[in-house]
Amino acid sequence: MNWIDAAAMEDLWDGAGLGVTVQGREVALFRIGDAVFATDAFCTHGQARLCEGFIEGHEVECPLHQGRFDLRSGAATCAPATQALKTLPVRIDGGRVWLAIDAGGAKVSELSFSEFESAARARGFTEVLERQWAAGTVIDTHTHAFAVEARVVQGEMWLTVGDTTRHLQPGDGFTLDREVPHAERYGGEGATFWVARRNAAP
Repeated sequence: MNWIDAAAMEDLWDGAGLGVTVQGREVALFRIGDAVFATDAFCTHGQARLCEGFIEGHEVECPLHQGRFDLRSGAATCAPATQALKTLPVRIDGGRVWLAIDAGGAKVSELSFSEFESAARARGFTEVLERQWAAGTVIDTHTHAFAVEARVVQGEMWLTVGDTTRHLQPGDGFTLDREVPHAERYGGEGATFWVARRNAAP
């Protein structure tokens, strides 16, 4: 685990967020008093930038659909957000904010497939499976008739929704509502992810 200099404390305003890029990874920093919290940059529900969200107490509200997350744990605390947000360890030293990034940017999945499946079915998802994509696969813009919640467990992928592209590595997750146009691109080693689907009610 490497500590990377991410920002100056003076650049963070109390009660506000700041978006930064650390070793190619987009991160949101939040200052609450003398404490700083770091999370993945994008909401796990609507892919909006959380640094533009509203902070109340130790929670941030997504600016797009008003889902909320606890900045201390990453837990989703208000619908429509259901999938936790990934957090990063923070250290403040010499007036700088340092983030702990796993070596090589790799992040290890903390769940087993059975745990992922159980949690997804408890939230009303009807189908849970593992998908594997070959190296270099590109899928142009398309939609699905079902809602999706997924977690990357091996390799890497790029997910584009509207004007936003996310680089997803092991441990990262994403959600998509039904009929949301999106495109996918997979890295040089392909990718494996677990995906839960919720079909439309008959």
